[in-house]
Amino acid sequence: MKAILVLDEMPTRCDDCRFSNYGLKVCQAEAKKIKDGGQRQDYCPLKEVPRKRGKMFLTERSQNDTDLMVKSAFANCYTDGWNDCLEEVEGHENA
Repeated sequence: MKAILVLDEMPTRCDDCRFSNYGLKVCQAEAKKIKDGGQRQDYCPLKEVPRKRGKMFLTERSQNDTDLMVKSAFANCYTDGWNDCLEEVEGHENA
């Protein structure tokens, strides 16, 4: 089972991360040694929250193209679901 932890800000260095025991130079999230310099490592499990997606709008020229209209409606439903999911994650930031 997966879980999501929402941080207010993405750390750019291991020594700024709550999962770092920088005194021991160990990433507690991955149980791996932190390289000298403390830059965020490739194996870091933290991922940025994706951006919201914009709606697809039809031009006047394509309004008669039924196939394109169906594809656009499907794409917009997917976009709505994507954005709803991100809003749910953002809504729990301060919980």
